[in-house]
Amino acid sequence: MVFIMINESGMDGRELFVRFMPGGMCQCLDDDCFTILWMSEVFCELTGYTEEEIREKFHGHFLALVSRADQEAVKQMSRRQKESLEFMEQEYRIIRKDGTLLWVLERGRFYRTPEGQDTFLCFLMDITVRKKMEEELRLNLERYQVIMDQTTNIIFEWDMKKDTLFFSSNWENKFGYRAVEEQVSKGIPRSLKIHPDDRKALLTMMKEMQQGRNYDETELRIANLMGEFTWCRIRSTAQYNEEGEPIKAVGVILDIQEEKQRQQELMKAAHQDALTGLLNKAETGRRIEKYLSGECGSRYTKGALLLMDLDDFKRINDRYGHLCGDAVLSDTGAILRRLFPNDVIGRIGGDEFLLFLPGTDKKKAAEKAARISICLKKKQLPDSSDEIRASVGVAGWPEDGNSFSDLYRKADMALYHGKGAGKNNVTLYDEESCRRQEEGIEPLRSGTVIESEDMTDVERQLVSYTFRMLYHSQNIEEAVNQLLEIVGRAYDVSRVYIFESSPDGKYCNNTFEWCNEGIEPQKDLLQ
Repeated sequence: MVFIMINESGMDGRELFVRFMPGGMCQCLDDDCFTILWMSEVFCELTGYTEEEIREKFHGHFLALVSRADQEAVKQMSRRQKESLEFMEQEYRIIRKDGTLLWVLERGRFYRTPEGQDTFLCFLMDITVRKKMEEELRLNLERYQVIMDQTTNIIFEWDMKKDTLFFSSNWENKFGYRAVEEQVSKGIPRSLKIHPDDRKALLTMMKEMQQGRNYDETELRIANLMGEFTWCRIRSTAQYNEEGEPIKAVGVILDIQEEKQRQQELMKAAHQDALTGLLNKAETGRRIEKYLSGECGSRYTKGALLLMDLDDFKRINDRYGHLCGDAVLSDTGAILRRLFPNDVIGRIGGDEFLLFLPGTDKKKAAEKAARISICLKKKQLPDSSDEIRASVGVAGWPEDGNSFSDLYRKADMALYHGKGAGKNNVTLYDEESCRRQEEGIEPLRSGTVIESEDMTDVERQLVSYTFRMLYHSQNIEEAVNQLLEIVGRAYDVSRVYIFESSPDGKYCNNTFEWCNEGIEPQKDLLQ
């Protein structure tokens, strides 16, 4: 039984169905040109021709509408349809009336009519937009491949759902082996190619990307086939599905080894004394403060601060020259590094050195410090009868103070007390010495030795008074200005200056100036 639907315009159901199908339909004879027996209205709309135009201009030949480049493929598909008697699909181009090419997807099959005619039933859909998108995608992928081939960076793609990782060929070129590609979340924590100290940062980054973070970056060290680590920076951007869930992370791995080396060189220059290779004054104080504040761990509950200077170092410079003096300072730094390999060691002045021994009590520190003079004696000066000697003051933490300034002051007092007792010794700070110095029974001393054997009694008194005044002053700047005036009047000069040098010794600033009556200041001009 066949049901035919009739609408108000007299069009039966088959005609309605064909009219509103989202594609064109036609039936062609199995001949050389695939002569069209009938065609739908939509088929004509796809070509841009009317049925009359197709029959008049092309004699109804379907093959004449097909692009010449695709005609052979259409013939081969027709032969396969005839052999299989199944529906088959193929994509090809037809030429529209306006001369443009239209991509169509044909779904068709061979059909023999009740009258015995061999024909092909064809259904055609316009896929031009899809083909343009595919072409754009192809070009994008091609550009992507060109970029991957030309860049020295490594491009990666992590599929979070499959937990797989893809790397561009630069990975293997750089590191010499294939990276982890399957079960990435399990493989990376066990990988010996990621520096142990950097695995946590990488895993944290991966976790944050899985939780929806749009962009992240981190720095880590990756080993090559020989086990040599290279600093790399990883930058990653997430991709999301329609539900807004992160499904992939795409990014780049950059080699930053040279950048890290430059940073380390700058840090080294900023923290080290150029002559001895020890820490400079600022970095020495900063590291000692970290121990005292507990930043280095609660296991350190005691320590010792050692302040050392070379005895009569000015005489060495004057007698043998500054090159010899520099060699002595450099050798002293090497001795201190060898004797105290795990401690804080810094050069804080011309011939002054500061050490902090965490976890060592004051008495034990003094025993270690006694070895310094033994090692210095082995260093030869041009005159073999001459010796390099040093004095050391020791203060204990926490019994002598909890702050860096307290410990430094008390180690300085112990050092000065030891020098007064004959130099070339190690002196422990004690409360009695401190009391006697503060009462003025013994003169106070600042951190830098400026006394020399050539000083007159007046000069020694002036130096002693200077240090005592600076020590007790509440306003250092005011005290310095008063001292400059005392020096100026004592020596009856017109001006007294203080110049401060930059750490590298290339520049100096005139920071203080005293002028006698009637003398015009020159401080701003002498910079």
